[in-house]
Amino acid sequence: MFKKALKNLYGKNKSTLPSFTLNEMLVVLVLSAILAGMAISVTGYVRKQMAVLEKGIKDKTRLNLLKQALWVDFNRFNRIYHLTNENTLWFANETDSISYVFLEQSVVREKDTFTLPTYQKVLYFRGNVVSQGKIDALRINSDKKQYFELYLFAAQAPSAYHYID
Repeated sequence: MFKKALKNLYGKNKSTLPSFTLNEMLVVLVLSAILAGMAISVTGYVRKQMAVLEKGIKDKTRLNLLKQALWVDFNRFNRIYHLTNENTLWFANETDSISYVFLEQSVVREKDTFTLPTYQKVLYFRGNVVSQGKIDALRINSDKKQYFELYLFAAQAPSAYHYID
């Protein structure tokens, strides 16, 4: 019965089924191995690139949170002082005060910590660079070229404190 089915299938009496040769199977196996190796190496490269992008996004997010907090405080408080011996930026108004402590690679604002790569800060009062005392503008630059730069200033109408000082 099986031979009859083969005869009907191929038109002649054949006892073997059509199949690939050993050489053809080896070629397919080698090509599959090469493609699998390329896919694994590309996947590793893509993962490395994604890790770099993720780190950049996290750094930008931290920087934007610091910028936002400083911007709110620069415009909320009318007295801003830099205390050099404590490396602290102190904000105050009639009802409240808050401080930022600048550490080597981070800035601490009460319970918030903003990690930053190495940076430099420049303080200004009425357009002049100062090292301590009252300030009305702040610039924070990274040590790496073009990594980040923040420039913040107090955009407030003069209060009685400006005239008293």
